[in-house]
Amino acid sequence: MELKISEWRSEGLRCPDGVVNLKKNGFKRFNFVQMPNGTGKTTYLELIQSALSGSLEEADGKTIGKYYNPSTKSENGYFELHAEWNSKKISFRIDFNFDIEACKTKSANNKSKAKYSTESAMGGGFTPGYKPPREIKRLITPGFVKLFVFDGEFASQLFNPGYSTAFDCLDSICQLNILDNLEEALATYYKNNVIESSKSSAKTQAGITKAVKERDEYQKRVDELNKILTDGEKDLIRIDKEIKNTENEINEDNSLGSNTKKIVQEKKDLVDGLQKEYEKFTQEYFSVIQNPINLSEKFVTALDDLQDNLYKLRIPASATKAFFEELKEERECICDRNMDEKSKNAIDKNKEKFFDEDRASIYNKLKSDIRDKIKSEDFDRNILERKNTEFDKLVDQQAEAKTNYDVAREQLKQSAPEVLAKKLAKIDGLIKDKETITNQIDNIKNNNEQDIKKTKSIKILNQAIKEKTSTIDQIEENISLRDDIEKIKGLCSNIKIDVKKEVKDKVLNTCNNQLAEIFKDKSIVIEDIEEYISLSQQSGASMGQQLTTGMLYLAILLGRENFNFFTIFDSPCGPIDLHVRDDLSNSLTDLIKDNGQFITFVQSAERVNFTETIEKKVNENEINYLTIYDKDRFPSEGLPSLPDEKTEQTTNGVFVYDKTFFNVFNPTSNSSNKEINV
Repeated sequence: MELKISEWRSEGLRCPDGVVNLKKNGFKRFNFVQMPNGTGKTTYLELIQSALSGSLEEADGKTIGKYYNPSTKSENGYFELHAEWNSKKISFRIDFNFDIEACKTKSANNKSKAKYSTESAMGGGFTPGYKPPREIKRLITPGFVKLFVFDGEFASQLFNPGYSTAFDCLDSICQLNILDNLEEALATYYKNNVIESSKSSAKTQAGITKAVKERDEYQKRVDELNKILTDGEKDLIRIDKEIKNTENEINEDNSLGSNTKKIVQEKKDLVDGLQKEYEKFTQEYFSVIQNPINLSEKFVTALDDLQDNLYKLRIPASATKAFFEELKEERECICDRNMDEKSKNAIDKNKEKFFDEDRASIYNKLKSDIRDKIKSEDFDRNILERKNTEFDKLVDQQAEAKTNYDVAREQLKQSAPEVLAKKLAKIDGLIKDKETITNQIDNIKNNNEQDIKKTKSIKILNQAIKEKTSTIDQIEENISLRDDIEKIKGLCSNIKIDVKKEVKDKVLNTCNNQLAEIFKDKSIVIEDIEEYISLSQQSGASMGQQLTTGMLYLAILLGRENFNFFTIFDSPCGPIDLHVRDDLSNSLTDLIKDNGQFITFVQSAERVNFTETIEKKVNENEINYLTIYDKDRFPSEGLPSLPDEKTEQTTNGVFVYDKTFFNVFNPTSNSSNKEINV
């Protein structure tokens, strides 16, 4: 799949009127678009994203109104994006109609509107609506477009634990959402097939419909609860890691005397030690209360009475049924009477009244066990009372130790320099977050509410799902259909897991190899890409490190063999050190395909060690140079001479397609009162 931008046009918006042509002399591998701050490059970036993805179709008036240009005061404006996918032309146009008064006053009640139209490879001009071809529509969703139209905010999200941006990128690149859509389609098919089953009577159909609806509701709640558990457990791992990293940073901080930190650490160690003692005591306590004789003195007294009664019975081990069977074989009874038939019948009738050997053995064993237990020297009749006293004492010790630790930490924070104080406050916040998440998880795992409408018990909900499924499966065909669908869904799930892991491992290794070349003097290593990018031994990353790592990550993803998408990076080198820029530029020239299209918006200060480095490494005919500036803000007196044959001017913009001009352009604004575009 190939997607490239040939040009874009704008008029009446917060960016220069005119055409940006990236195909003047054929597509170029590298496209440098130089624009001073306030010229409208952010507007260009957002409009390219919106044109491709159709994201402004459902936008409110306030969002649309931000593209109103107060300098031109035009009620109408438009933006056109012309692209080629697999060498076929496709164009998107957005027409704006602004609520000027609301835009001026920044009113929330803004009635500005945006309308899309599309022109496909078939020709015939623009037709109303956002109508990309089916083959490309699934690849230009708002989330996916952000991958190749890249800004600093998106870079931050790649490293933010609050987002799953980094891993979602893998989903988008591998098009694993196709498998998600297949699972949803299967679920919809199953539901429709069940409800409309030809074997169902009207009554059965209503029952099945209700059962499906209720089961889906229960399943939705189970999925939500499982997501809370999964996300919570991931967050706990992340928080523990951040706490550990921050504690290491605090320990390495020498801005306070080591004695002060030592006191705090000792108090913390005491709190941790008492917590371990508490956990051990809890296990012992449960072991005690599991034995009924420890719960009540009445139970011990009752066992005493039972033992006494067993002794009074004096149960002989030899008084068994076998004895009576042998007695019948004798000629005379032990009472000297003849053993006639009548006597034998009497023995058979009455022998059940006596214990046999097995029963006598059981009762005698019970008697001895009771004696051994309650008469032994180590039997503690007051163990529960003693354990309760120990528990109260331990809780008091914990409370006192925790209070002393909190006081010591607060004193440390008050006396600490600002940087160290922030780290201490960060740990406090992380601990609170951990407690909140732990309570949330415990509330789900230990929930015993039986009311199906109120319960958060996954076990109870799963049982309800099982019961509803049983009702649905009463229709014979549904059983087979459900099994087939579950097999396919399981296959989809396994494919997603396997593909993600394989791609993630390859991307991670490639990224780390490139990072090692770029950050030679620092150990910047991606530890994992699980929801977000985490760097080894670091709780965060500087903006420069984030931009560099983020650009590499996306360039590597988009450089996979099945994709050749244009990529746009907005001001990529502002926060990046000069020596890092140089290494990053070298890496990008290796990563961008020979027939790729790399577009970057830069300012004049970003040429050093970035565009200049790329120039040295690639052929001149692989680069397209374009400088765009606002003619009212930057008069010609303070600028290099314009090359007439390579310059296009509009009412408010100047577009210069020239390498020399690009490399010497260093403007100084001369119109401070003019409102700046973004």
